[in-house]
Amino acid sequence: MKQILGIDIDGVLGNSDVKFREGMERFFNREFRQEDVNEFNYEDAFNLSREEMHRFWDDFSNNGGWLEIEPLAGAVESIKILKESYRILIVTGRPLVLKDVTLEWLGKYGIEHDGFYMTNFKDKFEHLLENGHRPEWFIEDHLGFSLGLARNGVKVLLFDYPWNRNLKTEDSENIFRVNGWTDAVNILNGRKG
Repeated sequence: MKQILGIDIDGVLGNSDVKFREGMERFFNREFRQEDVNEFNYEDAFNLSREEMHRFWDDFSNNGGWLEIEPLAGAVESIKILKESYRILIVTGRPLVLKDVTLEWLGKYGIEHDGFYMTNFKDKFEHLLENGHRPEWFIEDHLGFSLGLARNGVKVLLFDYPWNRNLKTEDSENIFRVNGWTDAVNILNGRKG
C-alpha cells in the first residue's frame, strides 16, 4: 500500500509569493522584495494593516490573480513521478471561498492527486485525521503547519524561504529543509540530494 504524501499549494506547488508580491506592488504602488518576507503573513512582514491586506486579497481575487499563479519549477513533473509511489493529498490552508478557483488551477496545470482538502488555516494534521488520513510525509512552507505535523510524527520537507528561516532543522527531527522539487523527490525516492 502506498504511503500518504500531503502537499501544500502556495509556495510548494504554486510560485504564489512572486504573483502575490507583483500584485501588491501594483496595488500599493511600492516595492515588496522576497528577502523582506521574514514573516508568513505579508501584513506582519511589510507593516500593513489587516484591512489593507483584505482590500488587496479582494482585488487579487476579483482580477483573476489565483489563476495567474504559475507552478513552482519542477512541481508538475515531480507530482507525476511521486504519484507512482505515493498517494498524493493536496492540502491547502486557503479559505473555503477559493475552492472552485483552486480546483480550476490544479486542473489547468494537470496536477493529479488522490484527494483535495482546504483547511481554512486550521491544523492540517487534525484536518487530515478527521478525514481518515494519516500522512507519513508532507511538503510545506509554513512554519506553524510544519511544526504541528512534525510533532505528530509526520516527516516534513520544508521548502526554504525567508519566512521560515527562524527554524533550525535541528529543532525538530522530523523537519528537513529542501531547496525545491529536485531535493524533495530525491529524499522521497530514497536518493541523496
